[in-house]
Amino acid sequence: FGPFRQPFGLDGLTSVKELTFLERSLPFAFLPFRQIGVMAHGLSEEQDTTWAISGFRAQTDAFGSNVGDSGYGVATRLTGLLIDEGEEGALHIGAAYSLIKPTSGTVQYRNQPEFFVSDSVLGATPFFADTLGISTNTVNLFGGELAATAGSSHVQAEVVYAVVDRQTASTVNFSGASIQTGYILTGEHRPYDRKNGVLGRIVPHQNFGSDGCSGAWEIAGRWSYFDLNDGGINGGQLHDLTAGLNWYLNRNTKFQLNYVHAFLKTAGLGDSDADIIAMRAQVDF
Repeated sequence: FGPFRQPFGLDGLTSVKELTFLERSLPFAFLPFRQIGVMAHGLSEEQDTTWAISGFRAQTDAFGSNVGDSGYGVATRLTGLLIDEGEEGALHIGAAYSLIKPTSGTVQYRNQPEFFVSDSVLGATPFFADTLGISTNTVNLFGGELAATAGSSHVQAEVVYAVVDRQTASTVNFSGASIQTGYILTGEHRPYDRKNGVLGRIVPHQNFGSDGCSGAWEIAGRWSYFDLNDGGINGGQLHDLTAGLNWYLNRNTKFQLNYVHAFLKTAGLGDSDADIIAMRAQVDF
């Protein structure tokens, strides 16, 4: 019971403390994410599966504050671990579905390139793709996910498809997808989190400074896609290419460097692109 992450999406259910990149991929903008509700979930060790189903108020904001007096949503996710060879390798597959009836009768999908900052002095990263408000009866979200590890390599892919039933116009369809891969140069392995059905935390074999050890180093790359054009709505089509370098000093400390190249296609306005270099220092407990 309470405000929690809804059971939808591989990227959305991976802890922000354990993300390979500074931000989640572009399709994350479709997810209901944190809502107030109730959920039942479970793990079958024998069948290597997880399941979850939830009901929630729709919509509430990312911090669980109600913004309306009606509306609802449901979400469900099922995952399976097809291969489990420990550090030798694992193969995960999953699917998710969500039905949302928004509180206000309006939905809006938008996103920045994969870097977000909001500051009263510096301002905020602008939204590159934006549908603006859409008068909506219901939204159906469909998700598919795949993840694999092999030694020091890991890869994951995800697709999200949104079917928006508009109040005064035809149904429109939006979509997003991403694929990312990482390789740990120092030989560590990214484990599989069986309880949550996601890839887990990279832990150095030896902490930085221990017997001259440099900790763990990882290189990574990602492509992601976000299409908000359909049925007369020209929200834009955004592609991101991201390269990452991660330095794990110990279990709880890491530094991240990302380079993001964003391609934007906007009907009637032509094509544009942007380059972003961003860094983060993270300590968690």
